[in-house]
Amino acid sequence: MTMIMFLMTTLTLPLTVVSAKKITLKTKILHLGKAGGGSISSHMEELNFKFKYGEDHGKVKSEQYNRYESIIISLRDPIECMTSAWYWRMLLQCRFDQKDETRTIRNRNCSIFTNPEKCCRVEEYWNRYNGHAYNLAESFCSNDVTIQEQAYKDINLVPHVGHTIVDWLGLLNITSERGYDFNEQIDGAIEWLLNITYNGDEEKASLHFHKAKQDAKNNQKEQEENNITIINHSHSSKAVTFPWLKEVTPITTFGSCCLVRHYYKYKNDYLLLLNPKFPNWLCNKGKTKTKQLCYSAISSIIERKRSMLEYALYSNRSCADIDSAINVDVKGDIVVDNDNENGNENGSVNGSENGSENGTENRNGNNISISYNYHTKGDGGGGSKNETVQQIPSAVKNMMMTLFGLLIVLIQYYYKGIKKIIK
Repeated sequence: MTMIMFLMTTLTLPLTVVSAKKITLKTKILHLGKAGGGSISSHMEELNFKFKYGEDHGKVKSEQYNRYESIIISLRDPIECMTSAWYWRMLLQCRFDQKDETRTIRNRNCSIFTNPEKCCRVEEYWNRYNGHAYNLAESFCSNDVTIQEQAYKDINLVPHVGHTIVDWLGLLNITSERGYDFNEQIDGAIEWLLNITYNGDEEKASLHFHKAKQDAKNNQKEQEENNITIINHSHSSKAVTFPWLKEVTPITTFGSCCLVRHYYKYKNDYLLLLNPKFPNWLCNKGKTKTKQLCYSAISSIIERKRSMLEYALYSNRSCADIDSAINVDVKGDIVVDNDNENGNENGSVNGSENGSENGTENRNGNNISISYNYHTKGDGGGGSKNETVQQIPSAVKNMMMTLFGLLIVLIQYYYKGIKKIIK
């Protein structure tokens, strides 16, 4: 049942909801798995908006983005996204052919919601890690090359993990963060999109937005009074439990270090996140409050993970020693241990612009290039390496990003072809 929206008449009849035609926003949503795309769709539906160009789950190439007036991208911390994908997709999506490890063959009559005991099978690679994502993550630090190679194969079997943010856009790598209002920042995105939809008529856009909010509020009240079930497009592994399912457990600090240090996709993502100018570059559109929420959320996430990231990227010590080098509180937040021998390494990313020891950054126009020197000695490797993270193309003109616990990025393109982002 659709929601009540502006430009319509409401009939006060029991169990009756009369809805107007949906307002079409000139945008397309890139739906990265386990990054909040379902929640975006649900909130949009509540406000009776729809996407002019629909949703994309990874089929559209970045070279084709220039055909759209704007794009919404839901983004999330890669490691947290991997954890969520593991416990939701790998646990709750049944496989229907014992020999089909990638689940390409399905029996449509089987479902976890209809006959899970009969239909569901435990994945081979699920058993290999005793049902926990952190065991897979820690396998990347194994001294056994065979185990490491198997971990590389298995992580790419986890749905969504094979497509990181850099893979999707080549320029974005943002994390989710606790404590930042979810719907408020989606609303900020909607306001910006309405302004585009109505060709810069801010008064008309604002009028329609606030009318939509009020109508949605009234509609929700009517639904609650009449016990109408509201469809929610978001997914959570907490919604379903079966005897064979493991309790959702975050990836350990040790496992996080292993992934950042040895899995190149996550390493590249976090290197981009650590760019000190990156939040300012992204959070440059929308209202002041929206931009501040965007900037604050990114900064908060980086500070929450800074010690782990700096240790993984710059320390000479093994990831196995990370717990003795830094403290982890009960929420999983990482706190620097000032008494450890690596204390001087902390804060090196923030200071990277003042010297070349830990990193350098150059910015020309709309392009950002980042070079970092880091050591990977320990965990089966040694030496130092200099890496340049991809340049952000000048073809991208107007960008706005809002965070709502997860991060939404809106990008407005002029009608110019976008060059290849990752060389």
